[in-house]
Parts: sequence; structure tokens; C-alpha cells
Amino acid sequence: MRPTFEDLRAILAIAIAYYAVGRLGLLVAIPPGNVTFLWLPAGIALAALYAMGARWWPGVWLGALAVNVEVFAEGGIALGQSLALGALIATGAVVQAILGAWLLRRSGGLFKDVASVFRFGGPIAFGTCLLNATVGVTALCTAGMIPWTAFPGTWLTWWLGDSAGVLVATPFILAWWQRPASTRRWRATALGFLALALVSAVVFLNAHAWPIAYLPVPLVVWLSLKYRLRGAVSATALVFAFALAGALSGLGPYEGREVQEALMLFCSYVVVVSLTALVLVVVEGGRRQADRGLKETLTALEENLQARKRMEDRLRESEHRFRTLAMRVPVGIFMTDAAGDCVFVNERWRFFTGLTEAQALGTGWASALHPIDRERVSAEWEAAVAAGREFSSEYRFMRPDGSFIWVYGNASPLDPDAGGAVGYVGTLTDLTERIEAERLKLSFVNAVSHDLRTPLASIMGFAEFLEDGLAGPLNPAQGEYLSQIQRGVRRLEQLVDDLLDFATIEAGSFRLSIVPVDFGALLREVAASLRPQAEEGQLALELEIAPDSLLVPMDCRRIERVVMNLLQNAIKFSPQGGSIVVRAVVEGDCLRCEVVDRGRGIPTNDLPKLFKPFGQLEAGNVKGGAGLGLSISKSIVEAHHGTIGVRSTVGEGSTFWFTLPLSTRHAPVTTPCAPSIR
Repeated sequence: MRPTFEDLRAILAIAIAYYAVGRLGLLVAIPPGNVTFLWLPAGIALAALYAMGARWWPGVWLGALAVNVEVFAEGGIALGQSLALGALIATGAVVQAILGAWLLRRSGGLFKDVASVFRFGGPIAFGTCLLNATVGVTALCTAGMIPWTAFPGTWLTWWLGDSAGVLVATPFILAWWQRPASTRRWRATALGFLALALVSAVVFLNAHAWPIAYLPVPLVVWLSLKYRLRGAVSATALVFAFALAGALSGLGPYEGREVQEALMLFCSYVVVVSLTALVLVVVEGGRRQADRGLKETLTALEENLQARKRMEDRLRESEHRFRTLAMRVPVGIFMTDAAGDCVFVNERWRFFTGLTEAQALGTGWASALHPIDRERVSAEWEAAVAAGREFSSEYRFMRPDGSFIWVYGNASPLDPDAGGAVGYVGTLTDLTERIEAERLKLSFVNAVSHDLRTPLASIMGFAEFLEDGLAGPLNPAQGEYLSQIQRGVRRLEQLVDDLLDFATIEAGSFRLSIVPVDFGALLREVAASLRPQAEEGQLALELEIAPDSLLVPMDCRRIERVVMNLLQNAIKFSPQGGSIVVRAVVEGDCLRCEVVDRGRGIPTNDLPKLFKPFGQLEAGNVKGGAGLGLSISKSIVEAHHGTIGVRSTVGEGSTFWFTLPLSTRHAPVTTPCAPSIR
């Protein structure tokens, strides 16, 4: 990406700042090598690359190159050699600044805590400054500008000068990098800085006793604590200015000392006062942050207490409303603790059971269960409570007068998401009217079925009479009409059977007669009865039974109905010339029967509809029926404790399957108390 005018202007600004401050710094340079104990451009470079980014390094490099080339040229060094040495030293300055900015950024920023102050004063200020001191002094010695015997002293001066410059300039620039504080605030502090200036002038321009050199420190501490980082860097900069003037002039604590010794003492003074002020700033900042945190915590605690009080008030109001509502609704309501013991019942619940509230509490409610249902319901309730899950069941309560009532009981954990139930709340719904309606519906269906079967039997009898030729011979057209009549009667008989079975299942009167049956013989019998229908569609019907003879406990008539339904569907929806395979195999302790066709297949999103009552995937299709066959088959198989399902791929065909347990211990137990098959 090409640099913009703004980029070039920023680079030039960095270069000018580096060059100008560098030229001022060289006024206190120590021969040989013109190095100084306070090289502020090192701090400027670090602050610029940290605040603006490492991509602005050309500004540092140009500034360092300009100041060094000018100094070398003034010393009579050839231009080519001056450029080479200047470029090398400038490169060292850039690498040093980039490394320092990277370390400062990696440490989390400037002066976040006490450790960050010492990281800044250690690895960053003193550590990275080893780099350019080594590069620069080595270059000067190699070029013959200073003798190798002067390497240690010159290197030490360079290193301390860069470190002191970083300690002084970098915090000052970064502290004032953002928008300054309000002028009103700083006008109020002018007196403090004026006092600091007067004390510093007295100490470094007049006094002769060294211990008085630290007299400005209390004012530096006060300004640092009051105005934090900006106050600290401003106060230390003011003190350092007076201290540097005293060192260069040989006044104050530096009186009678050599310039090099005076600057060495000045550098030590800079390090001590800077680190002291910065540590105080960080500690005070941490204290203020802790105070704010404590205040926020106390405020939050007070708000939480008020919120808890409001919540408790709302909870009491809610409990009052619940109890008022629970006592008036026409539904039985009960509550339990986490152990499943009853703690509350409403008036309707007491009406259903005939118990008083005192009799119902704890486990007393179970005494009202019908003797036939008591063991089953108690076991279901205990299992639900132990697992912390919802409870639902249909059962009967027997009142003290001997009458009983069917109810549907449902209970849910009060707090299932908090790691365990803290109790249950449940309802009882009166099923008496529903069961009576189902009984009446079944009676109606039985009556209608009987009324339909009688004329159907007559029609089929006369059809067989005509088919046998007892009324005279039939021509081919008459024979075809007679066949259509017989097929229609059989279809209507099947529909009547489906409706009767469906009503029986819905009413809970569905019963099984379990006996061992040769399943292979059953399949062969069903296949033989449907083979003419398959041959009409030019379909190949194959049986795969292993083993050939297999006794399975089942209701023979019901399972025959299931196989008949599945095989008839396969014949209906298979194209001419196709094939159908009926397969029976043993898998573990179950029999698995499959009916495989090569028909059109069923879309995946339609598969869940197949086993629902009156579900037809193709409304109006002449091949469709009442939509009860698969639903009834599902109920029959599940009543045997088996499973039923389908796999299908559009364009390839379908596989309907069901399983039956081989052991009689899995056979269903039917009792008069069971209201429905579930």
C-alpha cells in the first residue's frame, strides 16, 4: 500500500522531533564518541512506535540518521563513512524501539500495576537499550573514532543515557498522548508546580549539601498521588530540568565534581525519582480502583438485598394467589417435596379421593388408589421421583363408599434445571366422562359393524350363489361384474374390520390371545392368499424364512392382520413386473419380519405420517384406503412389546419391518383395569 500524505507527514514529524531533541542532547555529550547520560530521543522513538505502530519506524531511522551524520560531519569524518556509520546506528535505534514497543505491548500496556512499572524499568528501559549501545559503540570503535580502550566507559554512558531517556521521555509522551485534562483542573495545580520549581531551583542551583537533593521528592510524591500519571511525569520532568542544569553548571549537589561524574549522579537521580513516582502512581491507581470496586460491590449488594426483598414479597403474593386459585379450580391439584411426599392437596383432589387433607399428606394419598392399580402407580411414581422426571399415568381412586373414579395424573418437577427437583406440582383430571364416551362409541361402532356385516354377508352369499351357477350360466361380462361385486364387498368388510379395531384400540378394550404360532406357516398362508392378487400385477412374490419353522408367542389373528396389511400395501404400490420379498429372521431374542418392495418409494418428510390414524400420503389416489391399516398394525405390534418401522428411498422402494419377542415373558399382560393401550 502506497503511503499517503498523512503518513509522510507523520514520519517527518517523528524524524524532526528525534533530530531536534537529539541535537539538544548532544550539548551535554561526553567525549570521546559524543555520548550522553540522558538521550531523550530513545524515549521518543519508543513512545512513537508504541502509540502509533511499528510501521512508522522510517521516522525514527531518518531522525537518527540525520543527527548522527551531522555530528560525524562536524567532526571531520568523510561523508561516505558518516552515512555508513549513521545508517548503522540509526538501524540499531529502530530495532531497539521496535523491540521495546513490542515488549511494552505484550506486557499489557503502561503501568497497569507495580509489576508493569518494574517490567518497564527493567526489561524494556534497561534491557532493550543494551542493543543500540552495543551496536553504536562497536561501530565507533571499528571506525576508529574512539579507541577500544574507551569501549567500556563509552558503552556504559550510552546504555545509561538511552535508559534514562526512555524512563523520562516515554512515560511523559504517553501520559500526554491522549486529550489533556481540563484546564480548570490544571490551573488549580499551578501553585503546586510553582512550589516544586522553587524548591528544585534552591536545591540544584544554590545548595551545597547532597542530602538536600531529595527535598523535591515529597512534592513529586504529592503531585503523583493527586494527579496520577500526568502529574508524576510532569513533576519529574520539571525536577529533571533543574537537576540537569545544575549538573551541567556544577551547582548544587554537583559542585566541585567532574562533568562525567556529575552526569552519572544525575542519571542515578533520574532512575530513582522516576521509578518512585511511577510506582506510587500505580499503587494509588490500584487503591482507587479497589475503592471503586468496593463501592460498586456495596451498591450491588444493597440492590441485591432490595431485589431479594421484592422477590420474596412477590413470592408470597404468588403463593397466596396460587393457593386461592388451587382451591377453586375444577381440577385436582397436589404438591410434593423432593422425596415425593405429598404436602398440599386442593379441595377438588379431596373430592376425587374421598380423603381429608391430613389423610393425604406424606404417603397417605396412596391408600386411596384402587387395589388393582396401587402397586403399578406407586412404582411409576417412585421411579419418576428417583429420576427427577415428569410423571403421567391413568388410574383409579376408590372412595370410602366403594365407588371409584378414573383420573389422569400428571406431575412435573418444580425446578428441573437447578440440578435436581425441589418438589413436584401435579394435577388430576377426571376421566369418567371420557371413558364413558369411549364405551358408548365402542357400542355404537359394534352396532354399526353388526348392521353392516349382515347385509354384506347376504350380498356375498348371493354372489357366491351366482358364481356357482345355481341361477344359470353367466356370460363373461356378467362374470366380471360379479367379481367386481365380490371385491367391493371384501374391501368394505376390511374397512368395517379396520374401523372396529380402531375403535376398540381407542376405547382401551383391545385384547390379545397369546399362543405359540408357527410364524413360517403363517407367512406362507398369507402369501398364498395374496398370490393371485400379485400375479394380476405381474409381481414376483418371494419368501425367505430362516429357520423354516419358528414358534413365536403371538395373537395369530392379529399378527396375520399386520402381515396382510404390509403385503397388500406392497402389492398396491409396486409397478408391474416388479418383485416383493417377505423375509423372516431371528435377531437376538426377537423375530424380525420385513416386506421389501421395489415401488416408487416414500419421501423422507412423509415417513412420520405413515403410522398415524387416517394418514394418507396421496389424497384422492384410487389405491388409497381409510388410512387405518398401518396405525392398527402399529398398535398390534406394540401390544406384543414389539417395534415397527420403515426404510424408504424415493425411486428405489420401501422396506416395512416389525419385530416380536421370542420369549413368552415379554408377552403383554392385559387386565380389565387398563383404560387404553399406551
